[in-house]
Amino acid sequence: MQMSLILALGLGKAVMAVHLVGNGTATAKYPVSMPETVGEFSLVGCAGDEADFAHYKKVAKSEHMSLDLCAASCPSKYFATHKDECYCADDDASSHLTQSPREHCVLPCPGNDHHACGGDRGKLCTVYSRKDKPKYETKIETHVHTVTACPSTVVHCPSDPHVTTQTKTITTEICPDPEWHKKKIVCYGPHCAPEYPCKGDDCHKDRVVCRGDHCWIEPCRPGDDWSKLVIHKGGDDCDYATGCLDGDCHKKVVCYDGKCVIEHCVGDECSKNLICDGADCHYARS
Repeated sequence: MQMSLILALGLGKAVMAVHLVGNGTATAKYPVSMPETVGEFSLVGCAGDEADFAHYKKVAKSEHMSLDLCAASCPSKYFATHKDECYCADDDASSHLTQSPREHCVLPCPGNDHHACGGDRGKLCTVYSRKDKPKYETKIETHVHTVTACPSTVVHCPSDPHVTTQTKTITTEICPDPEWHKKKIVCYGPHCAPEYPCKGDDCHKDRVVCRGDHCWIEPCRPGDDWSKLVIHKGGDDCDYATGCLDGDCHKKVVCYDGKCVIEHCVGDECSKNLICDGADCHYARS
């Protein structure tokens, strides 16, 4: 019987990746796991799909694929990985997911062989859902004051001590944990920006360089413009990009922890505006 997959299937439990030896016996090779949290996403589990993931958009296929890289690639509600592939999907995709035991998802991610990127029984994916959390936090402060005497300017002063109570409501914006986001850089067209600009004395900036279908990051030297994509044509021949990558304005470059992949944009994300305040730049948040 198929059931809609709602809860995580044994969150964060490690399973063993296996391979077949000469006699066809499956033996443990190394442990792989599905972490409970990846960036802003929470584990859904090991899952198949009644529509063969037709409601998911494949945005990338790479030897560097990992759960973190796929999470960094998806602005949508869900992301799913299968071997070296990354898929993104919106809310309506969840109704087609079907439960599968976590031990069926034992394929190590090529970019991080400690994590599982799906399974080989049919087409099983490791699926995550973006966490729902409030963008603002409200805190109420209460201050209690006991008045035992009044200044001489107060005409009608109570003879007995009295208590006054003051309350104040403070609303603050909740910012994402910067540690995971610090490792992410995205380029739309000729412009690049980290998700979380570094600050302080230990801050260093990286730029994104592409040659053909291969992209990487490298430390900026004095005078380098880290907010512009660099196109390397070979040898010392390189220049800043002046338009969309390969003339395709529906492509982006996503880098996570030094690994970069050329991908397809999801929805209208390629039209995001780059906002700069001095040396700090970021893309307008949706």
